[in-house]
Amino acid sequence: MTSRGAAPIARRRQAFHPLLTSSPTDAFASAKGLPIPERMSDEFEDPDDERAVDFLHTFIDGLTLQASMFPDRLDPQDVSIGLDRFLSALLADPAET
Repeated sequence: MTSRGAAPIARRRQAFHPLLTSSPTDAFASAKGLPIPERMSDEFEDPDDERAVDFLHTFIDGLTLQASMFPDRLDPQDVSIGLDRFLSALLADPAET
């Protein structure tokens, strides 16, 4: 891909949701107030956080695939709403649910 093609793709990703401009791991760590891992092989201390990031990766992959295959059924606002709801559920305090 040329550098000219990178900017439009980044703008489209950001139009879907700001989370899509960073890695799900970094976004999760930032939202939870955890240190952002320096390497991909770094893991969170809490196994529940590791599972949550795995779920987030899977959810984003599925949502991206659906939005790519069915753009007439899933617009950027739907993607943003879906991500916001999923993140809210992941970050919710279990005592409050």
